[in-house]
Amino acid sequence: MDHHSYQESFFSRTCRALILSVWWMAVAAGCDIGDKIKDPIKEAIAVLDDAIRVIDENSEEWQQALQDALAKLTRDAQSTVRNEISDLLNRGVSAVGGEFRCNLDFVGHRVRYSLLRIRARLLGDELPAQEPGLCNVVPLAIDRALIPERLNHLQFFGYDFDTDQTIRVRLVESHRTVDVSNNLDTPTHYHMTLNLGANGVPLSDRSNKIILEWQQRPISQIAVIQSQPICQKQVTNHSVGQVTYKPPHTRGDREFSGNGPRVNSTVTLLNYGSRVDARIYMQAIETKSDWTEARGSMTKTIYTPDPGKRVQSIIGALTDDVSYTDTGHGVDRIQRGAGGPVREFIFVGDSSGDDAGVRTQVTVDFNRLRLEIVDAGDCIPPGVMETLRTQNLVTPATYARLIGKDGHQP
Repeated sequence: MDHHSYQESFFSRTCRALILSVWWMAVAAGCDIGDKIKDPIKEAIAVLDDAIRVIDENSEEWQQALQDALAKLTRDAQSTVRNEISDLLNRGVSAVGGEFRCNLDFVGHRVRYSLLRIRARLLGDELPAQEPGLCNVVPLAIDRALIPERLNHLQFFGYDFDTDQTIRVRLVESHRTVDVSNNLDTPTHYHMTLNLGANGVPLSDRSNKIILEWQQRPISQIAVIQSQPICQKQVTNHSVGQVTYKPPHTRGDREFSGNGPRVNSTVTLLNYGSRVDARIYMQAIETKSDWTEARGSMTKTIYTPDPGKRVQSIIGALTDDVSYTDTGHGVDRIQRGAGGPVREFIFVGDSSGDDAGVRTQVTVDFNRLRLEIVDAGDCIPPGVMETLRTQNLVTPATYARLIGKDGHQP
């Protein structure tokens, strides 16, 4: 045997001996090595669940909930989660600072959703894409007479503007629509600016409005003041009722066998102006064994305005979500209150027979929708002119032309 072959043989024997030693140690210890490795993850999930529960009880306590979570995550194996929560805390604090940014309740809901996403990543689950949240636009409409001496930028304040999905901006004119996204800048995740200066968006007397889009869906429309009338507004309440969704079987043998399942569900309202959709997501996954799973989402139109009208805004929170572990064969009811779209989640998780794709489902009992409805034509949203005058973002001549010298909106 040459020297090279002897080295390979010695190396092989050493590796086999090391592997056998580790295997026998695992047997002697009751094969609990895997459990010990997973302990930090289980502990991190418990910490996340505590923070989510605190925010569920009072969304404005999100900052204290995150600080408490950081104090509990002490293991080196939890450093990634600790860094994510620290970043989430810093992002939330930034988003509520300043005059035109998001309120505590809004940020609390976003923080809760972000914690659910961290939890889902640890468990290998999936959640829908994170939609950017818009809190405020300054100014609410554009008076061209102020450009460029007193108005150089349109500002957007909100949350998660650094989403993976591209945010686009379009300028609507008399007979065309122009993509002006190259004039959009995102200094931070909570602040975007659109350049209206001489080298920015080319506004003219043909310009009607600027539309901010995400995933090809309008999330904000800002009028360019010409000679438009004030839109007529009304608030309407719409009863949705219940919608049931049964996610398809995606893994395992269809039977949860008393091992959970762990259930996640999210309901999101989407305002397209010409309609309001509800997106319902559900996942139910077995907690061990072959990890039987049902997972998917559906989108259903739940409101369509009358002809000549459009939905200006949805009043209230746009998202409700829930996460829990099923512990029996009965129906599970989880109430969400009046703040968001869902009054109650009604789940069937585990049952006495086949589950995933057969009986496992969620029924969403919706709260009544409160919607602000305006005329669909070329007009300025109600209240905008008074807000612009208060902020000194409209010239006296423009204000008098549209409102009248008596200062009252028609």
